[in-house]
Order: sequence, then structure tokens, then C-alpha cells
Amino acid sequence: MRFLLFIFSLIFVTPIFSQTDQLIVWKNESKPVLKIEDIEKIKEIAEKNNLEIIFKEVNDGIPAAISYTPTIVFQNANGRSFYYGRYLNISRMENFIRSSKLAHQVPIRNFKKEILVWESGKTKVMAPLKLTELKGEVPKKYNEEVFVLNAKKQIAEGMKSFKFYDTFDATRTTRSFYFNLYPYVDEKCNLTIGAEIFSQYNCVKPVFQQYENGIVSGKWKNRKQLFKQAGQLIEEKILSLMAASEIGDALQSIPENLPTKSWKQLALDLPTAILQQNNSDTPIETLPSQWEVELPKDKTQPFCIFSFWAPLDNYAGEVKDMKGTFTLRNENQLSSAKGNFEVQTADITMGAADFDHEVQNKMLNKKDFPISTFVFDTFEVVDHQLKLGNPEAFVAKGKFTMMGRTIQLFAEGQIMPVKNENDEIRLQVNCTFNLPLFDAFRVEGPDGPAPAKNTLQYFMKFNLKPILN
Repeated sequence: MRFLLFIFSLIFVTPIFSQTDQLIVWKNESKPVLKIEDIEKIKEIAEKNNLEIIFKEVNDGIPAAISYTPTIVFQNANGRSFYYGRYLNISRMENFIRSSKLAHQVPIRNFKKEILVWESGKTKVMAPLKLTELKGEVPKKYNEEVFVLNAKKQIAEGMKSFKFYDTFDATRTTRSFYFNLYPYVDEKCNLTIGAEIFSQYNCVKPVFQQYENGIVSGKWKNRKQLFKQAGQLIEEKILSLMAASEIGDALQSIPENLPTKSWKQLALDLPTAILQQNNSDTPIETLPSQWEVELPKDKTQPFCIFSFWAPLDNYAGEVKDMKGTFTLRNENQLSSAKGNFEVQTADITMGAADFDHEVQNKMLNKKDFPISTFVFDTFEVVDHQLKLGNPEAFVAKGKFTMMGRTIQLFAEGQIMPVKNENDEIRLQVNCTFNLPLFDAFRVEGPDGPAPAKNTLQYFMKFNLKPILN
């Protein structure tokens, strides 16, 4: 938690803004993936969010982090993030842009074990495999461990382009297609292998599915050859998805001989930062006692984003609305503050309709638990005397309730008196907290390492305005 607060403080101790936030689209004109209409839609979303859009040709040189086209990058004065989503999913792209404005991805190593990998030049694509338990008329003397070990080996042998790695260091721009195999044995000792393939960008809806008759079928005694055939067919399907996709999963590899250049060499340094200083050494004599949430008037600016811990922080979303009150029980004394905030489950979005349905209804049970709340009456601060434009660190300790369960929650951050464009007093709040999604609420996150898959991190930036009597 302290590390998260440190990262958040780097951004918000003094308000920092970019001269122009930028959206960079890496493409290959000689082997284009994006169509003209795709480019126009990306331009529209950049304009809507007040971004400068830059199209870069990979043949002119690329940073080491760029490994396929199209790759989409958001950057501002605070950092750089890589879009994790389909290039045709514009709502998801906007969610990424908004999230990146508030907090950037954290650099972290992401080691994989026992993984199939396709390599071409600078491009790497993983194919994680899940082999389910054998169903149906399980043969006598069947050994599950031996069966799985041999099946995975035979699947790899059936592939020509994907190679098996004991360990593999994945990066932000390593692509993935997951596949599940479902072996079934009938009463006549026929083995049928059903299959699903998922894009890394959607773990809910498969891009390929064949259950009933399977992708291969034959006698149990010929299972070695059947699994090799399954591997071959899965590889062919993944390669075809990489070559052409109607939903935005296609990619073009980047040759190894293209020159590697720094972002600076390519004139893509982070945009110039503008520091807004309005500090004052004069304490504020009196503050109103009653405050309420005021969300950004600029609708391109988010006030609350969340994601799983890295390396799963590509799974990110946004809270679109929040209501709440903040009360100073003793005049001007921050340590006397108490607060009550609530969010509607329906106001939580992942930037894609199918994800939103999954999160709101299946994970968070919107019907039975439409509201989550955070109520605190302990507000720890160091300096009790507020000064205009001077941030004051705080820890708010209280009770967080979601899905009918209540836990103790600490929210750390900064609060700062500011004046808006109308010279009206506001309290600007920047804070972060972690939510133990599985341990506290028994909600399972995406596939990946623990504790990353079990923990949500939140970043918030909003104002409090006086409640007028």
C-alpha cells in the first residue's frame, strides 16, 4: 500500500498537466492491419478526449517495447501506458485512455512457466493451455497426472510454429491466445476433444468454440495422435486469427532487422509538464463544516479508476459516478473529519458491454447489492492547519461495504484547499486504496498470479464543495 501511495504522490503532490496528452499508433504501411475506417474511429476518440494523435511507421525504427502492429500507446507528462484491447473496440480504448490519465501502468516482470510461444522477428505470441479433467467413461487404470503430462507434450508436438518453453518472460506487448481442451470418452472408448480459443482481450466470449463433435475424435488407444492433431488444428486457427480478424485481434509481426531507437530519438519524449503552483503560506482561517462530492466538469477527466495489481493491471475499469459527504465536526480541524460515500454498482464500467455485464451482474450481483459504501470517522493527518494550495497527507479509516459484506478499509492520500475558476473554495482529494476482492468478498479475478488476481487497486481524484444552507 505504501508503494502505491508513493507512486500516486509522484503524480499529485503538485498538480502536473501535459501540454498535450498524446495517443501514438504504431503501424506498418507495407503490411497494414488497420483499415481506413478503423483509423478514422481512432482519430475520433482521440479528438473526443483532447489528445494529439500521432501515427508512427515502424520501418523508421521502433522503441524496444514495440513488438507488433498495431500497437497503441497513451502518454502524458506523468508516463506512458500500452493499450490492452482490440483495436476495433473503441469504448474499451476510451476506457484505457481515461484510466491512463489518472494512473499509468507499473513496470513489472511477468514470468510464465510451461508455455507455448510463437516467435517471428520481434513479435511473440503466447498460447496458454488449459486441459480439463477427462469426462465420460474413464478407462480403468487411468492416471490423471500421466494423462495430462503426455497430452500437453503431444499437443506441442503437433504444432509447427509454437514452441514449448519451460519459462518465458512476457512483456506488456506480448500477445496471447488462450485455449481450453475438453477430452471426453464415450461408452465405445471413443475419445472426443472439444476446444475453445480465447483472445487475451476477452476471457468471457471465445473467438472459436467446438464442443459437440470436437475438433478431433477417434479411438482412446490412438489418443497420442489425436492430441497431436488437436495441437495442429489449434495452431492453424490461432494463426488465422492473427492474420485476419473481424473483431480486432489481428496483428502484424515486426522483423528483427528493423532498427531499435529510443522514444527520444523518434521525437516521442513524454510531453512537457506544466506545473501549476498556487501555494500559500497563509493558513485558511475558517472552512465550512459540511462538504459534498463534486465530480470533474471536464467529462474527459475520470475521477476514479481501478485495476488488478500488476502484471494484471491491464484489467482496468472506471467508476462513473459517486455521491458522498465530508464533515468537519470541529471547525477547521481535519482530524475531526468524518465521511460517507456511496457508489452504484451500475456505475462501474470496464469499457465493454460484455465485461460490464459480467462484472455488474455475475461478479458483484447488482440485483441484490446495488450499492457499495465507505463510511469513516477516523481521519489521521500530520498538520492540522490547512493552507491554500498545500497538500496535506491523510489516512481515512473506516468500514467498506460491498455485496452485503463489511471490511475495515484504509484509504491513503492527500487533501488540499484550492480555488476554482470562480474563486470558490474547494477541497481537492487524491487517494488510493486496495480491495482484497477474493479474501473479503470471495470474488474471483482473472487468471494470473496471486495476490495480483485477488486484489483491486483504486486511484481517485475529485473535489469536495461546500454544502450551501
